[in-house]
Amino acid sequence: MVAYQANPTLANGDKIASRLQISTDNRSGIGLLFLLSGTMNAKHRLVVSRFPTDQAVLAEVASSGFDVKFLEQVFIKRLSSYKALLLEHATPANGFWSGSATDRQAGGAGENISEYWLNDFLDADFSETPAAGTRRLANALKQAIKANPSLTSKGEIASASSLAASVFKGKTTSIKAFCQHFGFSIGTVQTIQAHLQKSSLYDKSFKFDSGEFKTIAPYRTVELNTGAILTAPNDEFENVFVKSTNTLGDVKYIATGRINDQRLTKK
Repeated sequence: MVAYQANPTLANGDKIASRLQISTDNRSGIGLLFLLSGTMNAKHRLVVSRFPTDQAVLAEVASSGFDVKFLEQVFIKRLSSYKALLLEHATPANGFWSGSATDRQAGGAGENISEYWLNDFLDADFSETPAAGTRRLANALKQAIKANPSLTSKGEIASASSLAASVFKGKTTSIKAFCQHFGFSIGTVQTIQAHLQKSSLYDKSFKFDSGEFKTIAPYRTVELNTGAILTAPNDEFENVFVKSTNTLGDVKYIATGRINDQRLTKK
């Protein structure tokens, strides 16, 4: 790509196209590849974009009526169906190692980018490390559950935290996608956003690290108005305690097991 930006010839462009050809998973059929290079505000810029093929219907008016044909491998202009990469830097050889990628075919959000587009073709990964992104999520959840006085919000966050390790293990997500997956209420989302250093971090994609999440939020505790306090490993809480609720809103937790230890501690 650095070579193409410096000398945008068909031969240099063909090398990029050939790499994409051997990397694609073929789900979209034959693709149409665009390579655009130039300068903007003293920075060199390269845009790589891929459009998939589609089917189209050709209808021509004839004396006997319409002549309808189905056309295969047609490229249709759709703003919602393409993959793209943007590289921009004053010195391409030094700065083209990072850029912005999107996959509108898969939904546009970072966590939906096709594996072959990001990993195989670009040989890239998200700039956010799994540990750093997961740590930011876990800390935001911990601070939000402490700050939000709503028991509903506390319950949403607690339940999501218990399931997070199994739901997102090894998957790419963002704090926004995490909140959407568990259907957090507006109040819960706003509290989580308030505990991020920058608003842009809400959309920043990262690969979920189950081990790191457990390190930041290893245990979940429920305190009842009777004075009872229940504690268990966060990702096992729902299995350790079986919960039931009556029509008055009172809850009952049932735990089954053998006593390993007993102790007196401060609350």
